[in-house]
Order: sequence, then structure tokens, then C-alpha cells
Amino acid sequence: MQLPRKRIPPFTEWAIPVCVVFSATLLFLALPNIISGHDLWSNAKALVLSLSAGVVAYAVNRLAIEHGAPQAAKGYLGAAIVSIVSMLAVGAGLFTATYAGLVLKDVAVLQMQRHGAELATFIGDRTQSAAEAGRAASALRSIVDDLSAKRDCEQQSSCVSGRASGGQGPVWRALDALAGRAQTVGDQLTAGEAARASALAALDAALADYQHILADDGEDIWARRGELQLVDARIRQQAAQLSEAMPLALISAYAEEVKAGVTVADRPEATTALAAITQKQAQVLETVVGSITATAGEPPPAFPPRPGVGDTLGFIGHFIPVAAIAAVVEIVFPSTLWLFTYWGLRWDIYRREAVIAAAPPPAAEPRRAAPKLRAAVPAIEQPRPRLIAQRKPGDGDDGASLVAAGRGRLATVRRKARRPD
Repeated sequence: MQLPRKRIPPFTEWAIPVCVVFSATLLFLALPNIISGHDLWSNAKALVLSLSAGVVAYAVNRLAIEHGAPQAAKGYLGAAIVSIVSMLAVGAGLFTATYAGLVLKDVAVLQMQRHGAELATFIGDRTQSAAEAGRAASALRSIVDDLSAKRDCEQQSSCVSGRASGGQGPVWRALDALAGRAQTVGDQLTAGEAARASALAALDAALADYQHILADDGEDIWARRGELQLVDARIRQQAAQLSEAMPLALISAYAEEVKAGVTVADRPEATTALAAITQKQAQVLETVVGSITATAGEPPPAFPPRPGVGDTLGFIGHFIPVAAIAAVVEIVFPSTLWLFTYWGLRWDIYRREAVIAAAPPPAAEPRRAAPKLRAAVPAIEQPRPRLIAQRKPGDGDDGASLVAAGRGRLATVRRKARRPD
């Protein structure tokens, strides 16, 4: 079945070039952000890449629509597969480069904003840890007061051991040692409060600087990114200093020491009484250590690397209008043009086949009559020589005239014989 003479819609003659021009222009605007530069050399590279991509896109789309679609309409599956795959491959490449280049700077800003939020959460957790450390100091002071009171009571009336009338016996010495150890740990916690307060103030100031730099839209994001990285390093340094000022290891070690208890030789009842005191204090310290560990164990968030094409795809929901426009120009329009061309050609073939199928069979041609045969030519009677011989010499006819007369008669007879009946 032959296709109609004009197989491609007229608008494809200008629609494909116009689409390719817009596509190459968008790509030229997007590439400088990907190749990181706006100087002459970077613009030259962007121009060459854009022109190359435009030529390839024009050739592929034109071949697919003008040659692939007609062949596919005729039933060649390979032509359809090659056309669709090539158009989608070219369109996907152009879409990825165009979309990524157009939104790359905005993605970098969003990354810095996200990192700033993570830093704020991290600093908030460290502030809470510092507050828990302050509660640990209060808990230790209460432990020191409790042990000191029991020590004095034991000295006066043996209220802990319940054996003698006071004095500084083994139980008193054990209580005095516990109170002294608690006082030492408490003094260390108190000394670290100033360092913790200084580190927290530095963290808050660094976070404020981070947000201030990020909010400065007048400066290029890549320049701001370098400044933000310096602030991030400062935050990490202050966080390390805060961790050193946190008495987590000291409190944990003291809690284990208190939990182990004190043994008084040959005094099981006194050992039991002291164990009851230390176990209660150990539970308080373990609660404090657990609250500090829950908020102080997380490391600071890592500074995000420079965003690339893959990172922009992760933010495609945020830039859905830009992605939709780029997809329409690079993928949807060429594919739609090819599909409508293919369906139009298939419809023309279907209509022609339907007309042929509905046409009546051709009538039988009448048999031609046999050609008439010519009538038999009557025999020509040749003039007898005797007629010539009977003529007498001298009758005014010489031999030449007689021969000419005979030839004339013969020609006349032949013409009559050639005439149809």
C-alpha cells in the first residue's frame, strides 16, 4: 500500500527548528552554572556544547519524524523502536542538563539552608546537654550534703551503723571518703560550668553568623558557600570544646564507683547500710548520665559537598514548574509530534485500504470481434501478348509506348485489388 504524497504535516517544517532553537538557548543559559564559570572560555565551551546538542537534536528529531514515522506506519517495528529510543535519549540528556543548570544555584542555597537547620538542631541538643550537666552538678551537691549529714550523724550518734554511741569509726571513715569524693567531682563540675557557658555562647554567635551570611542574596552563592564553610568549621571547633567541658566521663566514672559500694570489714550490717545509701545515689547519677548521653552523643552534621546534577534531581519537587517546562520542550513536544505524525499516516493507510476493500470488483471486458478477413483478390488477368502482337506496326505506337501502357493497366488493377470490400 502506498502512502499519500504529502506525508508530513506542514507545521513540522518550522516547529522542529523552532523547538531546537529554544532548547539550545536554554541549554546555553544553563551550562555556565554546571561548568562553574562565566568567563570567556566558559562561555565558549557552553556555546559549543549548546550548538552541538542543538544540531544533534534537530537531526535526530527530523530523521525520526520524516523517515522513522513513515516506516513505522508501514509496519517496520525496528524503525519505531529506533525513532522513539533516539528521541527519548536526546531529550532526556537535554532535559537533565537544562534543568540542572537552571536550578543549580537555587539548589545550593537550599542545601545551605538545610544544613543551617541541622546545625541549629545540633546546637540545641548540645545546649540541652549542657543544661543536663548543670543538673548533674546540682545532684552532686545534694549527694555531698546527704553524705556530710550522715557522716556527722554517725560521728555523733552512730545513726548509720547503729552499734556504738558515736565517734569516728570505720563507718564514719567510709562516709567521710564518699563525701570527699563527691565534693571533688562537684568542684570539677562547677569549674566546667564557665567553659560550657563560653562554648555555648560561641556556638550561638557562630549560628547567627551562618544565618546572616546565608540571607545575603546580594552575594553569589558560591562565594557565600566558602564563607559558610568557615563558619561551619568554627561551629565544629566550639562543639569540641563544649564536649571537653562536659563532665560526662567524670560523672559516669563516679556513678560506677558509687554503685560498687563500700565494704566495712567484719561489719556486714554496716556494709548493708552503706550499700543502701550508695545504691540510691548511683540511681540518681545514672539518670543524669543517661540524659546527658542522649543529647550529647551525636556528632555535628557534615558540611554538604558542592551540589551536582544528581542533587538537583532530589529537589525536583521544589522546582516542578521549571522541570515541567524543560520536559515539555525537550521530551514531550518532539515525542507528541512523532506520535501524531505516525497516527496520521496510519489513518491514511486505513482509509485507503477501506476504500479499496469497499470498491466493486472490475467488470469483465467484452471479447473483441475477430478482425474481418479481406476478400480474396481476384486473379488479375495479364494482358495477353497476342493483343500487342495483333497490333500492326506503324499504328502510331512504338515499343516503349506499348510497355508503358501495359504497366499503367497493371497499376490500376493492383489499386483496385487493395481497396477493402
